[in-house]
Parts: sequence; C-alpha cells; structure tokens
Amino acid sequence: GGAGAMRLRGGMSAVDQMAEIRAMRAKQYEDSKKGEDDTAAKQAAAEASFEGAQKVWVMVTDKIKPATIQTKAKPMPLGDARNFYQDSGVTLLRNRQTGAVIELVHASEGWIQFSSREGGTLHTLSTAGDIVASHRWYAEGLLEQIKEKPLHASSIPSAGFSVGPWKGEVVGRRILVSHRDDAKRQLHITEDGFVALNQAWEEALLVKSTGGVERMSLTEGENLLTAL
Repeated sequence: GGAGAMRLRGGMSAVDQMAEIRAMRAKQYEDSKKGEDDTAAKQAAAEASFEGAQKVWVMVTDKIKPATIQTKAKPMPLGDARNFYQDSGVTLLRNRQTGAVIELVHASEGWIQFSSREGGTLHTLSTAGDIVASHRWYAEGLLEQIKEKPLHASSIPSAGFSVGPWKGEVVGRRILVSHRDDAKRQLHITEDGFVALNQAWEEALLVKSTGGVERMSLTEGENLLTAL
C-alpha cells in the first residue's frame, strides 16, 4: 500500500490511532472532572457544617512576585518597592459575602493590611495599633485572581492554618489569627468584620463591614467577642 495505508503501533492505522488517543484524552478529562466533582462535593458537605466566620471567609497563600503583584490593568512598574518582599509568602483572607480582605504578609512583624468591604478603603493596622491609609496591596494580582476565580481560594480548615509566622484557629464562630512573635495582639475575625485585641495598649478595635472603626477598652472588646 501507499502512504495512506501507513501502519503504526500494533498494525493500527494513523486514523485509528488518532481516534484512540482522542478517546483516551476524553476519558482522562472525564476522570479528572469526576475527581474534581467528588472533591467539590466533599468540600460542599464539610462547608455545610461551618458556622460564623468559617462559613464566609476563604483563604489563599502564594509568594509575592510579579504574577501576584500586578493586575491586568496595572502592570508592575520597574523599581516597585514590593520587589523588596519578592519570594516572601503572602496570605489573603477574603469574606465572600462582604468582600472584606485581610492581607497577611509573611515577612510582617505583626502588621496587617485590610479593607472592610468590597471597594472599601485599604488600610494598614500597625503593630502599635494605629490604622493608616495604604495605597496598594502587596498581592493585588492574587486578589484579582480569587475574585475572578473563586475556586482558587479555599475554605478555612477546621483544624486551622499555619502560614509563615501567622497562625489561624477556628474558635466557635470566630477565626483567631495571631503572629508567633507578637503574643500581645490577636485578630478575631467575625462573620461581619474583625476585632483586634491589643493587650500591650489595653485596647481593642472593632472593624465592621460598614467601614466603621470603633476603638474601645480591651475589656469591652473581650466582652463583645463573648457576646458573638
């Protein structure tokens, strides 16, 4: 026979072999999709039992790099100061209902960045307990990715999480976040916002999804958490 009758593996024609490859790929796709569906079903079952903050907050961890810094609209400029943190870890916590975001940079000594709701003003909460306006996220590109592809972020595990120096624990209806080098401060994430307790200054900060920030005594903050 001529070129059209070229025989390949096991005497199979090129056309038959291509058909077999297509069928194999289709099966692989179906299997992987079934695996994803099974995983999603298990995750949905677990999430159905979540309460309070764990029901609405999700998280994603990555490294600070051009792909996680820049957004589609804002490429990373040359000499960007965030390059100083390149390859340092970063974790974003996002409230799927309000759009609030808390950014935990792993090179941080205890400061965090946050916005209290979707489109809200970006702030830095310093280790001293001061809230100052900030002009950009460290992982702005990563935040854009989890907004566009929600499945890129995962639920807060019931067993908690440990990312760089940050630790998260599910405590009742709250998520307690602390920094290993800063025993005097705690971040209690609630369904609506968070309460920052500062034992060094004997004070607390309540941040709500309305954008309001209320400063109160440490005791008042602790009482507020007990009531949640």
